[in-house]
Amino acid sequence: MSKVTKYFRNRGAGYTDVYRIEFEWLEHVRYFVMYCHEHPDDPHGKSPEHHHLMGSGKLCQRAGRESRTMEHAEAFAHWWMERYSIYVRTGTFPMTSGTVRVPD
Repeated sequence: MSKVTKYFRNRGAGYTDVYRIEFEWLEHVRYFVMYCHEHPDDPHGKSPEHHHLMGSGKLCQRAGRESRTMEHAEAFAHWWMERYSIYVRTGTFPMTSGTVRVPD
């Protein structure tokens, strides 16, 4: 597997956001990178340092904390989607920890 695209629905109180995320395995560094090609529009216009979404669609992960398994990549994507949905409604991207159950 080199690239896989998945669609997700993030449901919150009174909303459902649709995301399309591409997971790409980079063999030379041995981790996944993720690109979000469909997501809610950003009404706040803040920088990637705030919401962790680059202009290319790439999701930022801290160096040394990259996703080395597909399960971790999906868990990170779920963590990010939940917070991005909050960000588009409030202007704040909560940098909180969380437990993620990745559906089969």
